[in-house]
Amino acid sequence: MHGGRVDVAIRAARVAVKDEAGRAIAELDSRDKAKRLRLLKAAGFPADKTLENYDWTGLTMPADWGRHQPTSPDFIDRHEDPVLYGPVGTGKTHLAIAIGRAACQDKIPVRSFTVSSLVMRLRRAKRDNRLDGELAQIGKARLIILDELGYPPIDEEGSRLLFQAISDSYETRSIIYTTDIESGGWGRVFGDPNMAAAVIDRTVRHGRIIRFQGESYRSRNDLMTK
Repeated sequence: MHGGRVDVAIRAARVAVKDEAGRAIAELDSRDKAKRLRLLKAAGFPADKTLENYDWTGLTMPADWGRHQPTSPDFIDRHEDPVLYGPVGTGKTHLAIAIGRAACQDKIPVRSFTVSSLVMRLRRAKRDNRLDGELAQIGKARLIILDELGYPPIDEEGSRLLFQAISDSYETRSIIYTTDIESGGWGRVFGDPNMAAAVIDRTVRHGRIIRFQGESYRSRNDLMTK
C-alpha cells in the first residue's frame, strides 16, 4: 500500500508539473501574440498586405539576392536598405508593407510612412519644439518604410527634415524606399544636389535595388478598361 501511495503521488506531481509547464507556455504564447499585435499597430501600415500569393513576376532582384532575402529579417540585421524602384502600380507598396508586417511577426519594431506624411509629421514636431523627441521615437524602429519617395515634391525645409531622419538611421537601422524615380533624379526630390548626393551615397553603401517592371496592377484590373 505504501508503494502504491508513492506511485500515485509521483503521478500527481508529474501531472502538476505538466500542467504548470502548459500554463507557462500558453502565457508566453499569449505575450508573444500581444507583442506582435502592438508592433503591427505601432507600425502604422496603411493596408493589410501580406506575402501570401504575392505576384513576383516582373521583379528583378540584386544578383546575390533571391526571393527569400527581402522577406527574411537578415537584411535588417545587416542594416541594408532595399530600394523598390519601378513604375506606379507595379506592387512596390504592397511588397514594402508585406515585408514590414513579416518583420513585426518576427517581433521587430517597424514604422511605415509615406514620405509626405513623415515630412508633415516632422514639420509639426519642429513647430512644437519637439523634433528631437519625434526623431527619437521614430528611431526606436529597426526598420523604417518610406513610401512614394518623390511624390509629391517637397520644399527645402521638408527636404532637410527628411534628410535628418534618413541620416539618423544610417548604419543603425534599415530603410525600405519605394520610388518611381531613379537615383540620378533624387536631386529633384530633395531640392538640393548636395543633400541628394549625401542620401544617394548612404543608400549606395547599403542599398539593394529591387526593380519592378510591367503594366500597372491597377490598370490590369480596372473595370473601366474592360
